[in-house]
Amino acid sequence: MPSTRTPTQITPRSGQAPTNTVDGSALSFPVDGGGNHDGLYALLSGIDDKYRRATTPSFGIPNTPGSGAVWTRDGQAIEATPVVDDWTANRPPDPFQSFYRVGLAGDLTATARDPSRQGDMGYVLMGTYRSSDSDPDGNERSTLNQPLAGFATLNVRSIEGETVDGNQVHTRFSQGAAATLNPGGSLPDTIEISAPNYFRHTSGNSAICLKHDIILVEYPDGTEQAYIPWSMTADNRVRVANLGQGPYSSGYPVFPNPDEAVNITWVQPLFAAGGGVSGNVFGGNNSWAPLTVIYPTRITDDLFPSNQLPAMRIVGESPSRTVLIVGHHDPSYAGTSAPFSLQADGSLWASRVTGILNSKGEAVTGITGNYTYTFALPEGASSVGLRCSAGVGTPLTLGINIATTSNLSQGDRIAVTLDNQNGANITIDWGSILPSGTGFLFSGGDDQALPNVPGVYKWEGLVHGGPLGSYTIHMTRTDY
Repeated sequence: MPSTRTPTQITPRSGQAPTNTVDGSALSFPVDGGGNHDGLYALLSGIDDKYRRATTPSFGIPNTPGSGAVWTRDGQAIEATPVVDDWTANRPPDPFQSFYRVGLAGDLTATARDPSRQGDMGYVLMGTYRSSDSDPDGNERSTLNQPLAGFATLNVRSIEGETVDGNQVHTRFSQGAAATLNPGGSLPDTIEISAPNYFRHTSGNSAICLKHDIILVEYPDGTEQAYIPWSMTADNRVRVANLGQGPYSSGYPVFPNPDEAVNITWVQPLFAAGGGVSGNVFGGNNSWAPLTVIYPTRITDDLFPSNQLPAMRIVGESPSRTVLIVGHHDPSYAGTSAPFSLQADGSLWASRVTGILNSKGEAVTGITGNYTYTFALPEGASSVGLRCSAGVGTPLTLGINIATTSNLSQGDRIAVTLDNQNGANITIDWGSILPSGTGFLFSGGDDQALPNVPGVYKWEGLVHGGPLGSYTIHMTRTDY
């Protein structure tokens, strides 16, 4: 990530990205060449012991698998920088211009998967999660560290003038802008940006996304620390929280030196995966969701062109492919439900979309005698089509029930379509089984179909909430 200082870096990548071999150790660094002098012995055994964690150092024999490399990050994170060149005239050092690349062993010669090989993961963050940050029982344990994300893509924003494309900007914030910590000595958790920059335009608009963006502070000694802008107290002042914290007594930093001069940079997260420190993050923590995608904020009132790239693109291999599933954990059977899904053809399958029917319907054909259909809402279908093929005048009863375990909600809808093909003598029994306090409501004799006459009927019902959780389902009949 670009910064306002020159960081301690590894050698710029002027060759192919490191390709690591996974064979029992976390990292493998193949060593080419030969020779048996003492310096080579020390080099080989040192690499194997430090980076391969070999249980038995094998002097003179490189690439000895071990238990995996472990090191403590007590300094700046490893940072790689690319070389700058004209890659239309020169061949790039790495075909993908990547900094780090992993791959699977072997050539593409297998005709089937081998289950004994199990699986591989390119990058793993072993984090922790808390259901509650204030558990009085003290039985849920986690690390003190708060993982914001396992992987993140961050954008550095730099606005160095009053207009972009001729439009007034909402925020003027140049990279490495001059700023003051603890202005006046009475605001120990506040950053004041120096003119001509500002966090918020005098119109009241700002391009900064509070509780999500990052302000990177570079101190006079060259060290840096990231903070979260929490609230704006003036157009040029923002109160900040510690990274991964919130508005708790320990969540706000305390800048001890009044009017300390620093340089600040505006950073916006674009994509993050992993993290989610606790279940009640909206109670104060600014942790990112396990999957976060936020398009860069709009810096002017001018709308982006219609051909702007979408914030997220999900493409299925065929129109019938499910591309998105949303559900919840159900502890009753230690599994997950999937009441909502999006298909690649654009259709939506949902057990509940308030105010409209979901797209999951059922059809029952060949009815020649008594039959009962029971809605199970919201997971089950909310519409059913019944086709009766009994002969003219044949008496039968159709029961329409709603399971007592159904979780009704204000605005839910149901629909029943009846095709009486031959004119059977049908009686409809509405709601012999219903959730407690629930009932159907009809206008006049709209609850029944015409007897002994072929016809098609549709009943649509809208759920209205009542006192103490009771519901009335207002039904309307349409004849065709």
